[in-house]
Formats: sequence, structure tokens, C-alpha cells
Amino acid sequence: MWQCLFFSVPGVTIVTDIICGFPTETEEDFNLTLQIVNEYKFPSLFINQFYPRPGTPAAKMKRLPTNQVKNRSRRLTHLFQSYETYSYLVGSHTKVLVTELSHDGNYYVGHTKAYEQVLIPPCEGVMGKFVGVKITSAGKHFLKGELMATPSLDTHRPHPPPLPQGSVSGLDKWKENLSKNGKLFQRHWLYESVHS
Repeated sequence: MWQCLFFSVPGVTIVTDIICGFPTETEEDFNLTLQIVNEYKFPSLFINQFYPRPGTPAAKMKRLPTNQVKNRSRRLTHLFQSYETYSYLVGSHTKVLVTELSHDGNYYVGHTKAYEQVLIPPCEGVMGKFVGVKITSAGKHFLKGELMATPSLDTHRPHPPPLPQGSVSGLDKWKENLSKNGKLFQRHWLYESVHS
């Protein structure tokens, strides 16, 4: 499924929440979680320890030992902190919507369409607008950029026409691309068999 998303939506950002220590979680389950995080290197990961919410079936289950849950949470956090998230974007050009001043007051904050945070030097007339930036450096949770020569990309484009009834946004284009390239993912046949 991940591969289909990455192929179909270039630049897609996938973010997830992970609960460590659910009562039925085995060491094998947790190791599979580590493997998925290591493979996909999620840019943002919300790590929580299981909490038995009253009134839920899980609240009645036998809990895992607290030290085991904390250990798993630490291991997952360590893995998340160990990899670079955005370094591959350094040197690229992108468009950001500038929305606010950073907490320290030194930068304007913009976001890409994948909601990656980009810090740029303050510049007159860009607040609330789309601007072109060149990414100059990357941190774990942010990018830094500089305005490109033609800063404003605010082009009030009209909305595309509505999709025909029964069509799914992007799916027809995805199938067309797969057919043209002759590359089919294993899940494509499943889609066809279910929807034929």
C-alpha cells in the first residue's frame, strides 16, 4: 500500500501515531513496528504509551509491565531521532504558503503542500502569499529556505471542474499511468477484481 501511495502521489507525506504497549502487543509485534518505521522513515511520528481509556474493551485487558512499555517507547523514540527526515530536499525549489512569524521572531514560517515547515528570512509583502523558495538546510522537524528571484507565486488559479459521478479523484489517472508504463503493483489486480 505504501508503494502505491508513493508512486501515485509524488512527494506525499505520511504521518502516523504509534501506541507502545497495547495489552496484546508482543515483542514480535513491536519489532515489526520498528521495522516499518525504519523502512519508511516517517517525517513526523507521534509516539504514545498505552493508556486504558475507561469504558473500552482494552481497559479490561491485562496490561503489560510498565518498564517494558517505557522501554519500547524509548527504543521507538531513539529510532525516530536517529534518521534525517528532510535532508534530501536541500537544494530543491518549492512553493510555500507564508502564514506566521516564528516563535523567536527571526523567520517567517511557511508550509509546503505536504505541510513541511519552511523557515525563511522576513521579507516585506509575502505574509499570506505563496512564494517560491530554495531549500538551503534541513533540521529534524523543519527546513530553511531563501526566497527565489521571483518571490510571488500567488496565481489565483480557478478550481478544476468537478469529477464525473462515480469517479475517484486521481484513480483513473493512476490506472492510465500504470497501463502506459506496463508496471503493475500486486494490489492493482485486487482493485480490478473487486471493482469489476
